[in-house]
Amino acid sequence: MIVRGGSHSTGMLSGRTWRMALLAAAAALTVGALLLSGAVGLRALESPAAPSDHARAPALADDVLALALPAQAGESECVVTHTKTAAPELLGIGEPVSITLHARAQCPEVPIHYVLVLQGSESVAGSVGRQIESAALQTIDALDLPEHPSTRVAVVGVNDDARLLCRLTNNVSSLGSCVRRLDDEGGLALEKGIEEGMRELQRGRGDVNADLLGEYMIVMTDGKNTEDCNRAVAAANDVKQRGVLLVSVCAGPDCESRCVRQLASSPYLYFDSLSDYVSALEPLLDYMLRGTSPIRELAITDLFPDSMQIVPGSAAPEPVELNVAAGAVTWLAEYPPAAGITVAVGAAPLEPGYLATNLSATGVLTDVWGLTKTFTFDVPWVTVEGPATPSVTPSVTTTPTLTPTRPPVTPATATPTMSPTPTEEATPGDGAPLFIPWCEK
Repeated sequence: MIVRGGSHSTGMLSGRTWRMALLAAAAALTVGALLLSGAVGLRALESPAAPSDHARAPALADDVLALALPAQAGESECVVTHTKTAAPELLGIGEPVSITLHARAQCPEVPIHYVLVLQGSESVAGSVGRQIESAALQTIDALDLPEHPSTRVAVVGVNDDARLLCRLTNNVSSLGSCVRRLDDEGGLALEKGIEEGMRELQRGRGDVNADLLGEYMIVMTDGKNTEDCNRAVAAANDVKQRGVLLVSVCAGPDCESRCVRQLASSPYLYFDSLSDYVSALEPLLDYMLRGTSPIRELAITDLFPDSMQIVPGSAAPEPVELNVAAGAVTWLAEYPPAAGITVAVGAAPLEPGYLATNLSATGVLTDVWGLTKTFTFDVPWVTVEGPATPSVTPSVTTTPTLTPTRPPVTPATATPTMSPTPTEEATPGDGAPLFIPWCEK
């Protein structure tokens, strides 16, 4: 099911309910939805143990959003830039022209808060502790905070107790200093670190419009809780129920994976090792951010005139609707990337002249609030020359010359061709009767 703005009327929901639903949709999208923009290989995000989740993911995302986002009035505040080109601009009848459309939307930035819960205890002292530190610093770097002033990160260190090393901030230098202050002694009370991280996220809600806020917690630990792991799992469940998406990463060769796996919001948001997490970091953050993207859908429809025929199999990426006979093609991208989407299709001109490549090409953006914005692409024109192949030219030019020659040819040739036979037989007798004896004795 594809949900479009204004089709649901559920009443105004609280910002907390909206955020919970949106982040649940983000988790679903992480496990295999989307794009339109091309498949991303996430080795660490793929789990053969739960293939059915992949099939359920797109429907889950749509259903959750449909229930969470109330219909609103007005036009979306997003600004769309778009281009359409056709090449080549000079071609012959039947030769394909490639038509490329690109659309990119810029919307008011959504505030996003992350908290990194990092283990700093005796069990991860040494190389594992340094790997946790490195993974955390790479996470901060990948968030590109200087370019995203509405994104903030907090750092919590945990061993026997939890320490808030950095409050939510956009300052990269401060965050780096906080990560490097992790301890390497004591035991592990992981639930305390998770609870401290949740407290900081709750405090941060008062600084922004909570209705638009996306929240994430990333826990890096070996899972060797001093107490039973159930305490940590209970704390993680509380975080998830409050609308926070939780990623868990197993640290070190002796990690208690059974415990750490249960912390994550989805099996696909659990990583067996720090190296797996780091290798998937960029696409992971991209998929997570799609859950808080202001753009829910971006659709493009191209309509062609009778003088242009869509070339079968030329549309890329694969459209959601294609009718070659009617000259119509539609693409749909859910949660498109920040760079926008590019689509293309081939068409063959059926007549010569200076031709428009299409009747119209329009796009519709739908944001997460159900508001839409419609935009129209410019129409490229191409020059189509007459028939390109020599074999076609004679058949066209000789057609009118056949008409006058046919009437005289038929009567003129019919009479003389039949006359030679009687002429040759009549000549020897000079017209006298010919007597043939039938029987003489």
